[in-house]
Amino acid sequence: MAVLSNIDISNYANLLNLPLIGVFCKDELPPRAKNGFYVINMSNHDEDGSHWTSFGVHQGRCWYFDSFASPPPTPVEKFLAPFKPIIYNTKQIQKLLGEYCGWTTLLAGQFMFHPLHKNLTLEKRMEEFLSLFSEDQNRNEKIMELILSRLLSKKMKQSKIVRK
Repeated sequence: MAVLSNIDISNYANLLNLPLIGVFCKDELPPRAKNGFYVINMSNHDEDGSHWTSFGVHQGRCWYFDSFASPPPTPVEKFLAPFKPIIYNTKQIQKLLGEYCGWTTLLAGQFMFHPLHKNLTLEKRMEEFLSLFSEDQNRNEKIMELILSRLLSKKMKQSKIVRK
């Protein structure tokens, strides 16, 4: 799977029916948070892109996902301050030189916003999402690729049916 651009992420988020608010650099977040899915590049707007993370706001609560298991950077933490505590992952699922961060962030959004999980707390959703992966980041890339290829294939078929 290829490295994703901001346009790719927007297109796939729409295909996955994610409530995407936008794709932003960490220093260009909107003035206020709204309910929905946000994808953040860890670079500033005047730098080359570096690493994709995401977060979601829903009913006065929020979660943050980084495939390296890092906590939110200061600008994101300040942005999400009204929704504390911030639920975030502590399990690294991507190897440091891996290029799957855009894909894993989309998969996290798909899992966290999926209607089947609406009765679970954010903590439980994050826990169950992380349980899909092992401690072996090489294996995790294969797991993620398998899940996403099945999911995207299904969504693309549904999309073609709707267009007819």
